[in-house]
Amino acid sequence: TESRCATFSEAGGKTNFALSLMTDASKMSEARPTVILFDTSASQFGDVRQDGLEVLNYTVKSLPADSQVSVMACDVNTVDLSQGLHSPTSDAIKTAIDKLQARVPLGTTNLPQALRQASKLLPK
Repeated sequence: TESRCATFSEAGGKTNFALSLMTDASKMSEARPTVILFDTSASQFGDVRQDGLEVLNYTVKSLPADSQVSVMACDVNTVDLSQGLHSPTSDAIKTAIDKLQARVPLGTTNLPQALRQASKLLPK
């Protein structure tokens, strides 16, 4: 896994960052539970949102068939759109992606809440 961090400092001294974790999808041959957090905050619209949806679809299709995956929308609240872990090719995941595409980007991203909720679906 490769990571990249970009920072931006504002005039008032506030620093923002973006953390990117990347992996080679061809190396994802081992089935494992996967929770996908999709940012649905107000900043995620237009090309950014479309790019995100394309990456989501590619990622789900790249998972081994015997994997278990969940799709969550995260903004002010986190919503498990798939209602648990399911096969990447299941109707539950297809429905979750349809719900995600219909969801209006609003609010801010509450990442700590999203990570806590995602961790509940993963084995300890």
